[in-house]
Amino acid sequence: MDDDDELESLISQFVDDGLLIRHWDDNLKEYVYEVSVRAKEEAPELWAMHVKDLQRGLHRMWQKDFVDITFSENGYTEDKIILTEKAYDPVELNKLSVDDRKYISMLIQAFDSRK
Repeated sequence: MDDDDELESLISQFVDDGLLIRHWDDNLKEYVYEVSVRAKEEAPELWAMHVKDLQRGLHRMWQKDFVDITFSENGYTEDKIILTEKAYDPVELNKLSVDDRKYISMLIQAFDSRK
């Protein structure tokens, strides 16, 4: 079994166990995986990698002016993430890497105030 097969097998197991959720992304026109909240308790290493990836991605999008972040004195649960106009601009989005476009798509699903 090569590395790709091992990864696919691991992903399938996580999906079967309910730790990953597979869904279709209309913006990307492909299936994507979302880490379920159950992973926090049942697969803490997966959860920690997920949180670290989210933090890095959010920081990267902030640096590139695709999001504004307002931090609350009342704690992180009241922080606000606002997508900028750039996050909806196809020309700007095409300048991003595939991974960053996937990340923006996820942010739009989670934080789109235009809906």
